[in-house]
Amino acid sequence: MAISGFSFVLAEQKMLTIEVREVIGCEVNRKTTNYLTQTCADNFSVLCVPCPIGRVGGKSNVISFVSSHEQHMNMQKNYVFILFLLCSTASYSQHVDIDLLKDINLNRNENLDPTFEVVTNTVAPLSLAVPAGTIVYALIKKDEQHLQNAVGISSSMLVAGVVTTGLKFTVNRERPYDAYPFIDKVTSVTTPSFPSGHTTYAFALATSVSLAYQKWYIVVPSYIWAGAVGYSRMHLGLHYPSDVLAATGIGIGLAWLSQWLVAVI
Repeated sequence: MAISGFSFVLAEQKMLTIEVREVIGCEVNRKTTNYLTQTCADNFSVLCVPCPIGRVGGKSNVISFVSSHEQHMNMQKNYVFILFLLCSTASYSQHVDIDLLKDINLNRNENLDPTFEVVTNTVAPLSLAVPAGTIVYALIKKDEQHLQNAVGISSSMLVAGVVTTGLKFTVNRERPYDAYPFIDKVTSVTTPSFPSGHTTYAFALATSVSLAYQKWYIVVPSYIWAGAVGYSRMHLGLHYPSDVLAATGIGIGLAWLSQWLVAVI
């Protein structure tokens, strides 16, 4: 289609290209470019953005116009692909999550159920007793470093409680034994599943204590206990592995953050 001596060519790359043939040696100037831009917009009902002028075969100046509609369509395709990828990944992860929980929960040694119930039930008393004990110890010693340690441990547990509760009711993930009836729950709870609160508290406490008192006979038992708490939540059928894994990272991260803030302040 020719308009006023200009021919419109639809390039294979899905770019709208307007070829301007040289006539009597005239060059494409700003006025011509503006005219072509407006012509393109008027005829194709899209916003056209001019690209740099190039020379083809030494005889033609070419102005390329990329349709914003094409760009919009390409962006939509990218969004759909990304959404599909995320959904596929989430679906695959969920399968891995429940398969791993099945292996742990359904193949467990049921004779160890009472032991792991005791382990999981130690979290609440220790989360209160250890911070309180460090505060009392610091006051008795009247030592600034011990007091800082006590504040760091206490703040770690407080922040862990706030963050975990907020995440639980924001994500609102169903407990595995509710979503999958074949999961054998030894006990039950009413709060949402993600993340594991017990595991968050356990690793926050283990990390904050280890940072405050950096002795191997404190660090090693602390993390063994925290790891046992995390495993107990899956053994008892109360949490997905991803709940426990996320809680581990959250607990450790919050403990480090709390200790750093206390040291800075």
